[in-house]
Amino acid sequence: MPRVSCKEHEIKTIEVPWARSNSHFSYLFEGFSIALLQATVNQVKVSELLRISFSQIHTIMERAVERGMARREELELEYIGIDEKSMKKGHHYLTVVSDITDNKVIEVVEDRTKESVKSVLTTIKTNHNCNKLKAISMDMWKAFMTISAEMFPQADVVHDRFHLSKYLNDGVDKTRRLEATQLEKISDRRLKNTKYLFLKNIENMSDAQALRFAEVKDMNLDTSKVWLIKDTFKGFFANTDETTATKYFNDWVEDTRESGLKHMINVAEMFNRHWTGIGNYIKHRISNSISENLNGKIQKIKTIARGFRAFNNYRIAILFHL
Repeated sequence: MPRVSCKEHEIKTIEVPWARSNSHFSYLFEGFSIALLQATVNQVKVSELLRISFSQIHTIMERAVERGMARREELELEYIGIDEKSMKKGHHYLTVVSDITDNKVIEVVEDRTKESVKSVLTTIKTNHNCNKLKAISMDMWKAFMTISAEMFPQADVVHDRFHLSKYLNDGVDKTRRLEATQLEKISDRRLKNTKYLFLKNIENMSDAQALRFAEVKDMNLDTSKVWLIKDTFKGFFANTDETTATKYFNDWVEDTRESGLKHMINVAEMFNRHWTGIGNYIKHRISNSISENLNGKIQKIKTIARGFRAFNNYRIAILFHL
C-alpha cells in the first residue's frame, strides 16, 4: 500500500476498500477462507491448503465472528436452552446459551458458576428482547436454576429430557456393574461385555446385539429390572396433558421405590424433587436438542479440533459455525 510521511501525523498507510486496515489479506481471500472453514470445520487443514499459519486462519475466524456479532439484530426470544460442555479433562466447563426456536447459539461463557451464568444471561437480556420468554431448557445444575429464576422470573424451567436419560442410564449402569461383580464371584459371566447393550437404544442395535440383548434382558436379573424401569419412563414424554403426565410420573416413582433397587430409587427421588421442571416439559415440549442437536454439532467441532486449550478459541469456533 502507498504510504505518506507527514510531520504532524507521522507515517500513514493509504486505506483501501478491498482489505481491512493492517491486514495481510484481502476481503476476497478472507471470504474464501471462511467458505472453506464452513465446509470443512477444520482449521488445520484449511491453513495447510491456503499455505498460511494456523494463527492466521484463526484470526480470520475471529474477525468473522466479530463482524457477525456486530451485525446481529435483536432477537425475539421465546425459548432458550442453557447447557454445559466440557472443554478439556478435569472439571473445565463452559456454558452455552442457545435459541431453541431458531437452533443457533446466542453466546458462550467460560465455566458454569453462578457468576458466569449471571454474566451471560445479563448480556443476553441487555442485547435481546426477552419480554416474551416462556421457558428455559436446562439440566438440574443449581447455578442454572437459581440464576434463571432470578433473571427471568416469568419463564418456566424445563429439565432437558436428554439429561434425564443420562441420569437413568447412569442408574442402569451402576446396577449392572454391581451385579456383574457379584456374579463374577460365582463364575457367572452372563453380564460380561453387556454395558453398551443396556445403554443403547434398541432401534440402533445390530441384529447380533439385539439377539444378545433379548437373551440377557429376559433373565431375572436386577439389571434387567432397572432397564425396564428406565424404558418405562420414556412413556412419560408421550403424555399430552398435565393431569395424565402427573399420574404417570407418580406411578413410575412409586413402582421404582417398590422395586428396592437402590441406584434407580436414587434417580427417582431426584426426579421427584425436580418434578416441576420435569412436568413443564408437557406444557412447552422443548429440550436442548429439540432441533438438529446443537450439542452433537459442538462435540463434532471439538472432536475435529482434537480439543481446545484456551476458552476463547473454543468460543470462537462455536459461534463461527453455530
